[in-house]
Amino acid sequence: MKIALISLARRGGMVHFLAELANALATLSPTVVVMSAAADVAYFSRRVGRIRVDTGSTSLRALVQSLNPFMWHKLLRRLRAADVDLIHIVGVHQWNPAIALLCKLLGKPLVYTVHDPDAHPGAPLIIRVGDRMTARIADELVALTRDGRARLLSRGLPGDHVSVIPHPMYTLFRRWRQRTAGANRVILCFGRIEAYKGLGTLIQAFLSIRKSLDGWKLIIAGSGPLPQSIAASADKDIKILNRYVSDREVARLMHAAAIVALPYTSATQSGVIALAQAFGRPVIATSVGGLKEMVVQGKTGILIPPGNVPAMANAMKSLAGNRKRLARLQRSTAALSRTAWRPRDIARAHVRMYAKVLRRRARR
Repeated sequence: MKIALISLARRGGMVHFLAELANALATLSPTVVVMSAAADVAYFSRRVGRIRVDTGSTSLRALVQSLNPFMWHKLLRRLRAADVDLIHIVGVHQWNPAIALLCKLLGKPLVYTVHDPDAHPGAPLIIRVGDRMTARIADELVALTRDGRARLLSRGLPGDHVSVIPHPMYTLFRRWRQRTAGANRVILCFGRIEAYKGLGTLIQAFLSIRKSLDGWKLIIAGSGPLPQSIAASADKDIKILNRYVSDREVARLMHAAAIVALPYTSATQSGVIALAQAFGRPVIATSVGGLKEMVVQGKTGILIPPGNVPAMANAMKSLAGNRKRLARLQRSTAALSRTAWRPRDIARAHVRMYAKVLRRRARR
């Protein structure tokens, strides 16, 4: 069984997701990835075959390139030459519906990983529409949580064509090794800044207890539109990095953090939790969507209601103000990361799912 994995993101979490799955899958089955020419190939094992596609360096260039018939003909020819048995689109991209139709031309079964069954507030219309179109074309869907599967089924999609396979840990960042800094007094909130991330709740909670937190700092890092009210909160104890954060710097921030905060008002899953787990960092997360499935309450983190300033303050204080409890959660998170959500186990689950899809196709 030979598999093609497709994700055309130029950088960020979708590239990391592709690499984690491809590298692990390639140890079990021949694997080729279709990736943006701008994505970093250093993340990929030599076992993984690569088909690189010029996706353009800007939104305008991407639009122009998507209208290039020669590019699509070349991609079709290269996929045909790769002679894969199944194609799996694993990342969000505006070209996904066209790629799904390309798979139909090749006569190959198509699997699609739906990262967010309910699009994030503010997600571009082209992404929201494209995601639903691709899901309708695919032969099998993968949800990352049971909550995500339930949301897909609520659209009327057939239950026997929707699998649940968890998000793999982002182990790629471990290449930038540093001494474990679990004693550092840093609470980190990392990721693209959006309204649903609940930063106002986080900052209010931190300000309400910082006098009782001996030397603790809050770091908010990520690109995106930063509201003035959030920007004005920056001071000696609150550091805001409102820009794209390189992967090397992400690793540095994770090493420096003792706790990772996710004060989201909505979500179906989170790559930030997968990243925190890889570094053995407990999280404080809201009990929304699939996040409550990704956090083991009292072992790998604390779950709180969304938008609740006192609950966030109490959770931060219960960890930052209790060194023994914090150390216990750090140890249990690190221990669980050695047995759960490992990329190789996630890859095995994918192989079983691919075999099911191929058997179903053979019965037609």
